Amino acid sequence: MRTFRHVYCVFCETGKERIVKLLCEKILGVRAVLLTTVNYKFYRGKHREITNRVLPSYLFIYLRDDIDIYRIAQISHVFRVLSLSGEYELHERDLKFAKWVYETGGIIKTSRVYREGDHVVVVDGPLKDYERDIVWVDKRKGKAKVSIQTESLDIGIWLSFEYVSDYQPNQLLG
Repeated sequence: MRTFRHVYCVFCETGKERIVKLLCEKILGVRAVLLTTVNYKFYRGKHREITNRVLPSYLFIYLRDDIDIYRIAQISHVFRVLSLSGEYELHERDLKFAKWVYETGGIIKTSRVYREGDHVVVVDGPLKDYERDIVWVDKRKGKAKVSIQTESLDIGIWLSFEYVSDYQPNQLLG
């Protein structure tokens, strides 16, 4: 993310996020990221990959150069560029979250965990970054609810995990 000087969050029409992403990238030449999760469901005898939006109606836009903010707002299906105290660029905790979104490529994959008594311990994956923010674990469904709190967000999102049986917690990492 070091190559980007400006980061914005765009509020758009629900269900049109992918179109807005493409339009922003093609018309403005920026990097736009929609936060999604990949889950698997057993349907008609096969495991199928299902992609779900984590933050419906929201996109993160990453720019290298300055841009007139109203050019973003003129893209079809965009309602507005979010602002906090009159500033459109993301700062502090919002920027930290946007950086995490960028680093995941917008796709939150399944984390790996192991059981330690009644608790689950995260080995790797996106849950590792938010391990201390886990507020609820559904061990049966393999999901954990994470509390995300930034300057402008206060939401809970469900992230998937899978158990690993071959992990040794005392094993030395080389």
